Amino acid sequence: MLNQGEGMRVYTKSAGFDIGPHGEIIPPPLVVGLTPGEAKDLAGLGEMDGLNDAMQALCSSIAIHQRRLALNLTGKVESGVSMALHKAVVEDGIPLSLRPLYMERDNPRTFAPILQRVGMSEWRVGSEYHGRCAIIKTRNAQEALRHARELYVEWSNKEAAGQGTVS
Repeated sequence: MLNQGEGMRVYTKSAGFDIGPHGEIIPPPLVVGLTPGEAKDLAGLGEMDGLNDAMQALCSSIAIHQRRLALNLTGKVESGVSMALHKAVVEDGIPLSLRPLYMERDNPRTFAPILQRVGMSEWRVGSEYHGRCAIIKTRNAQEALRHARELYVEWSNKEAAGQGTVS
């Protein structure tokens, strides 16, 4: 694995990634170039009764970004951003932000919203230095991301309900 300081410089310059407060990569929106209509069709979320066009476009963009992020971690998408993201997160163990698209600056108090590969078959959700932390045992990056997102939602809900720890 790269020294994290060295790794951050490499990835932020080559792929334009932002870096979050826990040293995590914040990928760019993976919906660039889609019109709101295309985003809604591609997201396949069906009818969103009660939401105006702007909210439908937002929900669709978030869904597409999450799907594309998981796909990019496979290393099978041949774009500069995708390849840099796969190398950084899967190969070099640079932490990845779990924050949903457009919530990149959200900073939970009781956990660090990050996913990091810490071994061939282990991924850490959160930080051992900031509140909640869990280990996911899998080699599959998409599976790790899915479990990490579930924990993100669970921990966010607990924080909102006033449960949790702060360190």
